[in-house]
Amino acid sequence: FCLSRGLGDVYKRQAEDVTQRREAEETLNATAVEFRIARTMQRKLFPTAPLQVEGFDIGGVSHPAEATGGDYFDYIPLAEDRLGIAVGDVSGHGFGPALLMAVTRTYLRAFAQTCGDAADILNLTNHALYQDTSEDRYVTLLLARVDPRTRALEYVSAGHLTGYVLDARGAVKAQLPSTGLPLGISPESSFRAGPAIPLAPGELVLFLTDGVVEARTPYGATFGVRRAQEIVRIYRRLPAAEIADNLYHAVRAFSHETPQTDDITAVVLKAEGEPAVP
Repeated sequence: FCLSRGLGDVYKRQAEDVTQRREAEETLNATAVEFRIARTMQRKLFPTAPLQVEGFDIGGVSHPAEATGGDYFDYIPLAEDRLGIAVGDVSGHGFGPALLMAVTRTYLRAFAQTCGDAADILNLTNHALYQDTSEDRYVTLLLARVDPRTRALEYVSAGHLTGYVLDARGAVKAQLPSTGLPLGISPESSFRAGPAIPLAPGELVLFLTDGVVEARTPYGATFGVRRAQEIVRIYRRLPAAEIADNLYHAVRAFSHETPQTDDITAVVLKAEGEPAVP
């Protein structure tokens, strides 16, 4: 009797273990499906191909550290045939930042339909986001405005990583530092665009998120800004999308393909035409 009862308990525990494992597998499978759906939906918010604007070549890449991410880039039509280029980074990782990124994109595109000035667009977006964000969430964002007629670039930056203008030789011609606080922190924040920067043939503009410059090797060395500029300098004669893609692969190789700890995004704007240097 005791043996029979003991075997019964064993079989019962085995059955319970099998049931628990099955339920765990079903939960994991369901979660994996939800992750894939969320990632697919987020990818649809990014530009799907390099953008062709008269006199310019534009391309970018964004790779999240998790199924979804808080990095963002977009090409936004503006008044008078001008183009807006947005690059942003929501604090944190995962579904929350991804949702805030989608909200930010919606506000930017909505306000761009009524405002042609980059600073006005950012001021309106900041006021709207302040109502939507909690104290531990904010958005850094750089919004550049490109005028194909004058071949000039203006920008406004809400606490975002510095961008760079490189001349035809690949040397740094100008920097695009932050001009204000990140979005969503204070309703009193205001933004003002800097002076227009003319872009000569062969020159390019590099926009990044901190996932590029803060990427690390397993031994703790960081990728850094100079290494990013050097990669762009090496590949500067390639199409903009290929430059951005090569930069991403250089970052991953530098990190020895270890799991990403942050989203990685890069956008390149090239002024087309024959440069004045070899």
